[in-house]
Amino acid sequence: MGQKMREAPVFYTLAQVVFNPVLQMGDFVPKIQDRLRHDGFPDFRKEQRRKIALSMGEAEGQSAQATIQEGPTRWRFVDSSQTSGYVLEPNTLVYHTTAYENFEAFSKRLFDGLRLVHEHVGLAYIERIGLRYLDAIVTKDGESLAQYLSANVLGLSSLAKGKLQHCFTETAAATEDGTLVARVLITEGDLAIPPDLFPLGLNLGSRFVNVKGRHAILDTDHFWAERFDFDLEKAQRILEASHIRIDVAFRQTATEYARNTWK
Repeated sequence: MGQKMREAPVFYTLAQVVFNPVLQMGDFVPKIQDRLRHDGFPDFRKEQRRKIALSMGEAEGQSAQATIQEGPTRWRFVDSSQTSGYVLEPNTLVYHTTAYENFEAFSKRLFDGLRLVHEHVGLAYIERIGLRYLDAIVTKDGESLAQYLSANVLGLSSLAKGKLQHCFTETAAATEDGTLVARVLITEGDLAIPPDLFPLGLNLGSRFVNVKGRHAILDTDHFWAERFDFDLEKAQRILEASHIRIDVAFRQTATEYARNTWK
């Protein structure tokens, strides 16, 4: 996944950096937003996250009570085409895109944003760095997913009669430089965006808007979770190592036929 393929299946890429909490992050947002709007991210939105808390009644027969609690605030900075942007929280920065070109350009954007936050806030440490790719495997007329995917992730999907509900495989492995989690979901219907990412908040590429019928989603995530003093160069090395791990997993999952079709 270095140089993007001509018909690359990647439709969404996300990188996350978790750092020390900054409870007054909102005080720095105006200056961060002013820089980002000049750097190509003029759209801005503040969101107040909410969560539902359930409490059981103490007396027998009492029903559970649901209350809505305020969660952390987050700020979104998005480009004019609504295909790339940052999400900032008091202890997290995410850069995500549906217009992925190559790892070098993607990584630069992430660390440009992290450097900007550090300049204004003065971060003390980083405790998690994650990289995640979503690939949509969509066949053409007369083709099957078996031509595109390793038999290891196809399960019994080819034997299902009628409309397939889903076929799901997941592999998690500890690596020398973090943890790899590789998931493959085979289903039918609209593009299967993972629930934890829905809605993406960005516009999908035109090739993926009208996905119908049987298709597979490759959801590959690699992350490092160990605290270290704030160091951009070390963070970059960690992200590069994650990219290598994900690239290997991708090449082991997608067949040579698939890679030749996309290049």
